[in-house]
Amino acid sequence: MQGLFLASTHRFVFDVTGPPGSGERVVATRYYLLSGDGRFHRGWGLPSVPGGDIAAFDFAAVETEDAYNTGTYTVEGERILFHPMTGDEEAGVFDGDRLHAEQLSFDWSTPGR
Repeated sequence: MQGLFLASTHRFVFDVTGPPGSGERVVATRYYLLSGDGRFHRGWGLPSVPGGDIAAFDFAAVETEDAYNTGTYTVEGERILFHPMTGDEEAGVFDGDRLHAEQLSFDWSTPGR
C-alpha cells in the first residue's frame, strides 16, 4: 500500500517567550508517506513536494535530515512494520484505506480525493 496517509490530532507547541513549560495544544495533521519501493517518511503538517506531486518526494534527502522519521517498511498481511533509520521498529495495521499507527487512524489520501 503506497501513498499519503493523514490523521488529525493534537500537538503541544512550546512558547519559547513564556516561562519554562509554557505553550498550548493545537490541532495538527500527522502524516505517513509510503513509497512503492518500501520507504516511508512521517511528519507533521504535509510533506514538502514539488508541485504537490507526492511521487516527487525526495526520500534520499530526508534520510540525512530526519533519520528518526524515515526508513523502510515491510507489509505482512494487514500488518505493517516500520524500520526507522534510527530508533526501534514500530508496527501498524491496515484496515481498508486506513492505517492504524501511533494510536491514531490515518486515512489514505490522494490529490483530488
